[in-house]
Amino acid sequence: MERLSRVWNYVDIQADDLGPRDLFANWTNSKPHKELYSFELLDSPTVYKFITGYRKFAIWLGFVYLLFLYFGPKYMKNRPAFNLKFPLAIWNFLLAALSVILLWRSGQDYWRIWATSGHYEAVCLK
Repeated sequence: MERLSRVWNYVDIQADDLGPRDLFANWTNSKPHKELYSFELLDSPTVYKFITGYRKFAIWLGFVYLLFLYFGPKYMKNRPAFNLKFPLAIWNFLLAALSVILLWRSGQDYWRIWATSGHYEAVCLK
């Protein structure tokens, strides 16, 4: 544990001196090891304003999507199929790239917690 504390350098105290909950509380109150973007802070005023400001738009968009799911197949029943190979290939590439970026951002925090306290604290404790 001492070696991991020294190597990862995210707490200034020895991990052996603390219980699991104390160590977790120290991590959550300490400075993060990387810069967080404003949209990653769920309690920020920007996120709250976005969620409350676009609530009606999201409900209407969901309603239009459900209508599209119902009427779309009926509209396309007697029509030729679209050729969507290229747009779907681009979509799949961008989705895979986003997945790699998100894995990189969240994997660092997960590995940091898992390496010092194990799987239980990395997954089960918030």
